[in-house]
Parts: sequence; structure tokens; C-alpha cells
Amino acid sequence: MVSDKNSWINDYNEFLEGDASHLQAPSSLYEKIRARIFPNPWFVFSKVLGIHVVVGFLSLAICNQFGLNPFNTEQSLTDWFMKIG
Repeated sequence: MVSDKNSWINDYNEFLEGDASHLQAPSSLYEKIRARIFPNPWFVFSKVLGIHVVVGFLSLAICNQFGLNPFNTEQSLTDWFMKIG
């Protein structure tokens, strides 16, 4: 048990003393990080628009007071709310 602890401490000290100044990150890495931090505004807008269209359609499908009734239900969610008070 003691030798495992000493081994771990030696490895850790070797890590701390290491010199990584000669390592150079590729520029493609910086471009990937930048693209994730600052995405294209039109891409974000199109994603939000797509989500809005899907959720809007589903909300209108449940509440048919606007004349949209894709599931051909007799009653809508508003009728159910009126029944329960």
C-alpha cells in the first residue's frame, strides 16, 4: 500500500515538473472551438425556427379552436378543461 502511494506521488511530481512549452496545438483545434462558441447566427435562427414550427403545430393540434384539427378529434383540450372546471 505504501509503495503504491509513493509511486503515485512520484508520478504526480514528474507530471508537475514536466515541460509542455514545446507542444503546439493545431490551428484546426482553435477553429473547431471557435465555431462551437460562436455559431453562425443563421444556423441558430433556423434551429429555433424549426423547433418553434414543430411545437406550434403540436399546440394547435391539441387546441383546435383555430380550425386546425389534424387528428380529427371531436373535442379539444379546451373542452376537457371546461368539463373539469
